[in-house]
Amino acid sequence: MANAKKSLRKLLVFTLAAGMIGALSLAAWQWRYWIKPIRIGVEGGYPPFSKKEADGSVTGLEIDWANLFCARMRARCELVPTEFDSLIPDLQAGRIDAIMASLSITEKRLKQVDFSQSYYSVPSAWIAKRGAYQFVLPGEWLGTKKVAVLKGSPREQWLVENYRNLERKAVSSEADAYKALSDGSADFAFTSILVAKTKFLGTPEGAGFEVVGNPTWLNTGAGGGVGVAVRKGDVDMKKAFDKAIAATIRSGEYKQAAARYVDFDLNERM
Repeated sequence: MANAKKSLRKLLVFTLAAGMIGALSLAAWQWRYWIKPIRIGVEGGYPPFSKKEADGSVTGLEIDWANLFCARMRARCELVPTEFDSLIPDLQAGRIDAIMASLSITEKRLKQVDFSQSYYSVPSAWIAKRGAYQFVLPGEWLGTKKVAVLKGSPREQWLVENYRNLERKAVSSEADAYKALSDGSADFAFTSILVAKTKFLGTPEGAGFEVVGNPTWLNTGAGGGVGVAVRKGDVDMKKAFDKAIAATIRSGEYKQAAARYVDFDLNERM
């Protein structure tokens, strides 16, 4: 009996000590980012996710999510407006600690940075003249067709892998893809369904065009979706964002924020 009590006492002491160590570790991480805030690089050129205001601040859905994630982490955060091309170099150089700027998780980027779990994914869509096509499937018939797609994007990579017969017209912006549709230099535009709906199909210029077939979810071999980028090897930061994202989705705050900006699911595949 005495030995059993002694063993139980040891077990309780061990459990209590392990719990205290875990709590101290968490508190130390959180305390670090109250003294020095987490600097999150953001970019204001992709509404409704991010939009640069006249005073230089950045607003939008991604900014709302960033604030929710930081609240979940109980960390103080600073949003740092940054040019898109400078985001990853600034992260690697230590000028920012994380990136929330609609960065798709790709194999190329995973060689440069680590990512949290995906916190949103927007399907792609084929856009064409109204009534011209019912669907777009791979086949020889596409050999005479041309598609406008953002140069160097995951969508262009996906087309290379899945629609080899389709001639690609690489453009520098999705606005240029819609311009190519309008002037007849492309038969299709392959773009974000969100941008298509908000920036083209709902405008006078897009009145004669439509989404063809069902939305397309890309699979680029790296998990897909958009994640928070952190420096290579920053395990604590990655874990903190992973937990914050999951908790925000479970609580319903994620969808409440999204509903203020879009009318469809942004995490269908999570």
